[in-house]
Amino acid sequence: MVGEDGIRDRLQTAWKLPCVLISELVSNDYLTSTEASEEHLFALEIWIDAGGRKQAQLVAGRLHALLQDAALDLGSITSSACCI
Repeated sequence: MVGEDGIRDRLQTAWKLPCVLISELVSNDYLTSTEASEEHLFALEIWIDAGGRKQAQLVAGRLHALLQDAALDLGSITSSACCI
């Protein structure tokens, strides 16, 4: 999902638009004496070359459809709640 043909972490001039970037990432550590817990919040940014907000909304709708209730492989990471 993240990579050359997916969501990127920075914009480069040679990339074909539209593209989706991770624009902000905030991580919080909720470690207690009995449990390790983390929260990671991120924002996605849509870059387009034509079509204005309508094109951006179409891309956002497609992203929502792809990510809503998606079975995300987190490897050995466990999660008590996952919201998109």
